Amino acid sequence: MQLSFMSCYLQGSSRTHVHNDPRIIDSITGLNSFNAGIDGANMVSMYIMLKGYLETHRPPRLILVEISMYSFKVDEGHPLDATFYFRYLDNKAVYQSLNESWKYSGFFKHVPFLRLTQFDDINKTYGFKGLAGKKEMLFGNTYKGYAENSMKVISDTVTHSEFGCSYVYYVEKGRDYVDKILSTCREKNIHAVVIYSPEYRQLNYACPDGKRVIDTITALAKRYNYPFWNYLYQPICENPAYFANIGHLNKAGAEKFSVILAEDVKKYMAQNHY
Repeated sequence: MQLSFMSCYLQGSSRTHVHNDPRIIDSITGLNSFNAGIDGANMVSMYIMLKGYLETHRPPRLILVEISMYSFKVDEGHPLDATFYFRYLDNKAVYQSLNESWKYSGFFKHVPFLRLTQFDDINKTYGFKGLAGKKEMLFGNTYKGYAENSMKVISDTVTHSEFGCSYVYYVEKGRDYVDKILSTCREKNIHAVVIYSPEYRQLNYACPDGKRVIDTITALAKRYNYPFWNYLYQPICENPAYFANIGHLNKAGAEKFSVILAEDVKKYMAQNHY
């Protein structure tokens, strides 16, 4: 079944989810965009989402692939929050892609009651709340996959040593899944742009694996002849008023960055005769 056509697909983690506002992007570019960011997504999660989307939708004209340093930390067993995909196991591409990284996914497809064994306490709590008719709202307004972050402002004295570098970790499997995503875009003849969203004062880049992650992203984008827009050094990155934490813009920051991103997309479209 082919569903509605989105001309621009925004791929990524929570940094896409709360950074890229389709209202602003569409109004500037004239595109019909959808924000497919998933909180906590690593590169395996993004690959599964992309393959599942392309199984039921026409390929978009443009994919913006947002890659973060957090996303390279790929567990060898399965994608983060693998239970998210249980409801989509009838999607052939989701099932096959999940099965590549998690050999037990077949059990959960064919013996559904076993899925209950994989839910952690948080998911179980959400389930019982749902049965009781309650709804968990973690963000402000939502639109086409985008969720408004809070107006929380980071301290202007924060350092990466205070935040920690445990989530900035290069794993070769993460690199392999970036390759799979870009290869899929190329095979489908989709225009793609690789993006690194703003982060506060390059503090994640200062972590031991920071440079290696950026260098890897740069090399893979070049391999597939896709542009890499690195926003690490934008003026917005120096202003704490735009950040909720080191890696995430707040609502005001997301609005400002969405304008910057949309203007760059508009120029890219003009240069490539969209």
